[in-house]
Amino acid sequence: MTTGAKVVTPFMRVSFNGKTHKVQVTPGEDGAKEFEQQIRKMLQLPEDQEFDVIFHCRAPGTGDKLQLQGLCAFDAAVHCASMSSLPTASQQSAADAAKQQRKASWLRSLLQRVFSRFDLMTAGTAIQAA
Repeated sequence: MTTGAKVVTPFMRVSFNGKTHKVQVTPGEDGAKEFEQQIRKMLQLPEDQEFDVIFHCRAPGTGDKLQLQGLCAFDAAVHCASMSSLPTASQQSAADAAKQQRKASWLRSLLQRVFSRFDLMTAGTAIQAA
């Protein structure tokens, strides 16, 4: 059964020592384990070294800034990331308007090139006829 809802692949940015990495995440216990392994590999942390994370995100609906402490907050952070990946109605409208504007601009540019070549061809014919 399909609901017609968009499937969103959430990403998180991981910042460490002035470098930022983009990590694809999936919810659940397996997703949390995979996230931890990705972080260990990315930051070259040995298996026995403990580390802590703080997830900075925005609350769905209100946009309030949140700080979620520790890997125990992973699912909540993934939820926030997936909700912030969805465009709002106004963002979608703005994106659609920009897309239409790009199409119109492209078409206008194409027509200008076609007509300028037509004018050159017509001028050339007029010169040859004279």
